[in-house]
Amino acid sequence: CKNVAMPRVIIRSRRARIATIAAWIAVAVIVGAVAWRDTTVSALAAAGWMGALGWAITMMWWLPELELNQDAVVVRNAWRTHLIDWRQITRLSGRWGVELILSDNSSVQASAAPRVGGIAAGARQIAENRAKEAKRIIHHGVDPRLVEPGSATQYTSLDAANAIELLRAYQAQLHEEKKHSGLKTNPPKPPYSHQWRKGTIIGTLVAALALVIAIAV
Repeated sequence: CKNVAMPRVIIRSRRARIATIAAWIAVAVIVGAVAWRDTTVSALAAAGWMGALGWAITMMWWLPELELNQDAVVVRNAWRTHLIDWRQITRLSGRWGVELILSDNSSVQASAAPRVGGIAAGARQIAENRAKEAKRIIHHGVDPRLVEPGSATQYTSLDAANAIELLRAYQAQLHEEKKHSGLKTNPPKPPYSHQWRKGTIIGTLVAALALVIAIAV
């Protein structure tokens, strides 16, 4: 049988990334204005405070990613990266965002696909998810390129509800490919693991140092 790989899909929030770029532009404008009108010491203080704020926004809005590939789901949040074998995922929830419920009853929240709407929207999403889980409904109304075997790496921006639908469709397609075309996968060992993101730690230390300098001057 022909062994055609499933596409690698990376979900990022487009709005959050645009907002992050806008925030850093605002940081540059504010620091530049202080440097233009005030002393160098004041400019350094402003750079420290605003730089720390910009990094905090970057952590929350730019760094999160949700990756789907034929071997695992990779959840990259601000502080940690979670590597999850598809077989460990027993249920999906969208109460506050994409939440993956694992076989040991633990859960992993994915920040890359935020939930839209208020409390009512969240309650409605929970009810819909439970109904679909009970009826084994898989929604295939997603971009075919995201679940079509042989497709190149795909980047997309989805809210929590649509990301959950994509996860269901991808998992169903992956199951079909394994059954009919003999698709071979290399699931991670152990089936669930997580690690700290070194870049985030380094960036936070630099931001903390900038804050100390800003306070000191």
